[in-house]
Amino acid sequence: MWLEEDYTLEEYEVMKAYLGLDKPIYIQFIKYLGKIIVHWDMGYSYLTEKPVTRAIQERLAATFILSGVGLLIGLVIALPVGIISAIKPYSKIDNIGMITAILGVSAPSFWRGSC
Repeated sequence: MWLEEDYTLEEYEVMKAYLGLDKPIYIQFIKYLGKIIVHWDMGYSYLTEKPVTRAIQERLAATFILSGVGLLIGLVIALPVGIISAIKPYSKIDNIGMITAILGVSAPSFWRGSC
């Protein structure tokens, strides 16, 4: 990605050594884990050319807000439906809740927006 299209074998080997890809995969992994554990250094993003930890920190607050709001909405809706379903099985609310839950679990993850 960083080399020109007409790169030479020497340029390729230099870039490979610079990125640490000339070492066996287990050595690369051990070095990566050591950098994370000791220095909290996850390297640089090849796309943004910024430290990965900075990108995570920038998005962490929004992630917590979205997760919290989703959890709150889920509890406000699911908890009462679950209680009513337990008290009145096979009622209209129980059936609607069951169908909604089955459809939600069966839907592909890209429809729900989750991983």
